[in-house]
Amino acid sequence: GIYAPAEKLGPEINIGTWNFDAFIDPDERFLIVSSNAPGGYGGSDLYISFHSNDGSWTKAKNLGSKVNTSGWDLCPSITPDGKYLFFTSSGATSIAPPEKPLDYSRYHEELIRPGNGSTDIYWIDAKIIYDVSPRN
Repeated sequence: GIYAPAEKLGPEINIGTWNFDAFIDPDERFLIVSSNAPGGYGGSDLYISFHSNDGSWTKAKNLGSKVNTSGWDLCPSITPDGKYLFFTSSGATSIAPPEKPLDYSRYHEELIRPGNGSTDIYWIDAKIIYDVSPRN
């Protein structure tokens, strides 16, 4: 019924310079976070940490190339039934500039086109979470 003071999670979760977009499983079994931790695939990747029986969190593990790209991978969320992982991804770090200036209509088309270097929404079977679980 009351909010507790914020508590910083340890170095198992805070693995990069930027750690953001945390998603916590409703049953508190795992936490998925976006991070720019060293050794990742791109600008930011999705990492998962599991809640241990003793109350601690496991070292965050990269979810791998089925999820992460050379771009920015962000905003993880699991469907209420636990079947799917949704996330956003830019999928690329840069897009070649147009060969000639764009008029407004063409510029707008490029802004809303999937795969334009901005972020798009993706989904994948949440089985990937259980594949990397230390309990497997």
